[in-house]
Amino acid sequence: MQPKVSVIVPVFNIEKYIGKCLNSLVGQTLAEIEIIVVNDGSSDCSQDIIEYYAKNHPEKIRAYVKKNGGVSDARNFGIKQARGEYIGFMDGDDWADTGMYRLLYEKGQSGGADIVVCGYYKVDEDSILQAHLLGGMNLYDSSLKENPGLLVASAPYVWNKLYRAELLHRSGLRFPVEMVFEDVCFNYSVYLWARRIAKVNRPLYYYRLHREGAFNTAFDKKAFYVFDSLRMVNEYYIRQGVFDTFRGELLGINLGHLNTRMKSFVLSYGYRLKREYLLLRKEHLDLYFPGWTNAGLNGPEAYGRVLSAFCRHPFLLNLYAFFSIPPLRSLFKLARRTLKGLHALIKLPKALAGKAAGFYRCAAYARSRGKSILPNTVLFEMRHGRSIGCSPFYMLKETPGVYDCYVSSRSVKKHRLFLEQNGIRAEVVKTNSARYNRLLARAAYLVNNATFPPHFTARPEQAYLNTWHGTPLKCLGKEAKEGIADIGNIQRNFLISACLLYQNRFSMQSIMRDYDIDAFYRGRVVLAGYPRNAVFLHPEKGRELKERLQLTGKKIYAYMPTWRGASGRDAQADGKKIAGFLKKIDEALDENSLFFVKLHPLVQCGLNLAQYRHIRRFPDNAETYAFLNAADCLVTDYSSVLFDFAVTGREILLFMYDRRQYESLQGVYLDIDTLPFTKLYSIDALISHIRSGREFAPSKEYRRFAERYCPYESPAAAARLCRYFYKGAVSPGLRAEERAGMEQKAVEVVVMPNLTSAREQELFERLLSEGAKNRVFAFRQKGLDQATNDLVYQNRKKARYFILTDGSAKTFAEFTAVWLYRRFGLFKETARGFYKSELNRNFPNVHIAKLTDYSGLRYYSEMEKLFMEQEQPSPVLKESPDNL
Repeated sequence: MQPKVSVIVPVFNIEKYIGKCLNSLVGQTLAEIEIIVVNDGSSDCSQDIIEYYAKNHPEKIRAYVKKNGGVSDARNFGIKQARGEYIGFMDGDDWADTGMYRLLYEKGQSGGADIVVCGYYKVDEDSILQAHLLGGMNLYDSSLKENPGLLVASAPYVWNKLYRAELLHRSGLRFPVEMVFEDVCFNYSVYLWARRIAKVNRPLYYYRLHREGAFNTAFDKKAFYVFDSLRMVNEYYIRQGVFDTFRGELLGINLGHLNTRMKSFVLSYGYRLKREYLLLRKEHLDLYFPGWTNAGLNGPEAYGRVLSAFCRHPFLLNLYAFFSIPPLRSLFKLARRTLKGLHALIKLPKALAGKAAGFYRCAAYARSRGKSILPNTVLFEMRHGRSIGCSPFYMLKETPGVYDCYVSSRSVKKHRLFLEQNGIRAEVVKTNSARYNRLLARAAYLVNNATFPPHFTARPEQAYLNTWHGTPLKCLGKEAKEGIADIGNIQRNFLISACLLYQNRFSMQSIMRDYDIDAFYRGRVVLAGYPRNAVFLHPEKGRELKERLQLTGKKIYAYMPTWRGASGRDAQADGKKIAGFLKKIDEALDENSLFFVKLHPLVQCGLNLAQYRHIRRFPDNAETYAFLNAADCLVTDYSSVLFDFAVTGREILLFMYDRRQYESLQGVYLDIDTLPFTKLYSIDALISHIRSGREFAPSKEYRRFAERYCPYESPAAAARLCRYFYKGAVSPGLRAEERAGMEQKAVEVVVMPNLTSAREQELFERLLSEGAKNRVFAFRQKGLDQATNDLVYQNRKKARYFILTDGSAKTFAEFTAVWLYRRFGLFKETARGFYKSELNRNFPNVHIAKLTDYSGLRYYSEMEKLFMEQEQPSPVLKESPDNL
């Protein structure tokens, strides 16, 4: 058997741990694996244990004994013996998840990566302390040249990685013998040679703390070896001629490792040794990074912004060395805990006030649900109240005057002014306020392009129209590799909607399938033109807006990239990258061209566009699509806006500098190569295209694309949709498909825990293997971990899912009754009524025959009791709105 992966395990006097290590390796789910165990001259019973495993697993384990030469020498020896396509390394006192090497290998194979990284757990003896190295996926699926941030993002360990064997042979790199911090030298050097570095965003390796020689012990002479390792890395980059290219990242690495050693100052006496270390630290940094105290630092925040004033100032550093002694360490810990407690105490009133306000707002909703519906009242919400625009905005403009219109907003003054400037009569209410919640419970009509809060459930008398916000190019729902947790409230909002609007059948099929609502939705599906796109069929309005904004005679580029991240850190990384692009674009544009940008708020807030001559934000006093109608060219990537803008027949540039990475991480529905638009994969290519000044005319393929994905677009799209939504009148160019009469089979709902342990994963796989077609798996959104995300994604074709969101709304009486029931068994009927309403909130429109709870949470076990206590459970169904 030719192994796919070779794992090299150096062993030296670790008889206490080597058994667990080898046990985790022989149990790997990757069958084609070889385990190369190198006994580096152990004097204990390690060899007996190795021989036992080698005898019982001869097809996997190849054992060697050699004279002691250190861990680097043992690893180099193992590399010579390795036959696998990929090579991994494991320390003999650690262990691995049984799926680790299969997942890493599959990731490497799927994208042709030379190095594959994963997260890891720190463990103290056998108890897991914390998961590390998760997230930051926007950096991966690229090379170091394409993304220098990779140099510091993946940590300098070899045991959480797979290396392509060809990479090691091509680079000729090996571990430096007789050197501590050998991983540092090896990793940072081999990264230069990798054509692609990928990541499995899941902790798969268990790294044991408090081992012999680890630097969580007292500060001593061993800490000084870090200078040799960093010196070797710096010199290697100098010899390769790329030191200046990666100077910022290398400075971050050097400072990070040097400052990490200083953490152990507090565990030791010996001021002279600490002072000697600080002097060598300064000498080292001055040699390789002259002026480092004033330099910027590239790389993630993993190194804690180490260029702080404290780490720069010699006096403060010496003061730290002098006072960093064990007795003061205990005193500092006590002081820190005291300050932390005082800080929490100071914040407590504010936190309690916030919780009380939140409870009051939700209680306002719960109380109002018992009151009558407000006829002819419409509540509009766009992007959770963060903006005013998109299709609900154009429906608001067309809504007849007999209706009382309210707009949900997080910026009341700003959006009230915007509506006044556009001549729209509507009252603005603060999103999530008590008044907003009262309207949410009683408005006869509701319109949203995203989602209402998790506590909202549409009443039978309410008509809720969800317009969503575009035809998807990027994968959504359970087809998004990292987006399973995001399904929750979106899926729920779709199911409680009376109408779902789609601009084409492709959107309808993709969204209903991948949010698992196709079998359960019983409202009406509307195929019609997007109200927001109607403005594109009035080019004269674009010219008028251009004139009003004093842009006549200018060529307008509109840049609208999709949101790539999941956190503020992702936004910061994207912001830096986009800032670099904008600087080059600004230099390339002439005086007759302007480049307007519309970015995700987290990205845009970190950019200073005032420094550019030709770069602007989209105007605040114009709706996004109204301004887009004035643009001559759209620059985007994977955003749904490309489908809408195709209506205009104007030029579309797909600036996809991270296509390979994005397709691997997010996935796309369509083959990008077949899209009839200009595709540009670097900033230089984009600038070259802009400078060419070539005339644009839409091709036949472009026009066919627009006809396929925008078949219903019309100047009257908003008016048609309003007539249908408010009056039920079907106009030409609008198709309504009734789903209320479709047969719905009763389903068994299985509420699952997180699939973190082997036992939970076995339960999930056993239930899947039973092949019950009427079974639906439900996972709680809060706390959904990476292991669960991965398993749910891997089995997305075999199962249907519900992702359950917290957010119940209770009156004070209900809250009290439920609390007394859970503790003393009182008010059982009131509590049962609450759990029935929660069942409907979590599974709207779903006919449930049985609910089984494996989560262990009282909330779901109470729902399970509802089905156990009744012989023939009644379906949990919501009536169709009478006013449609």
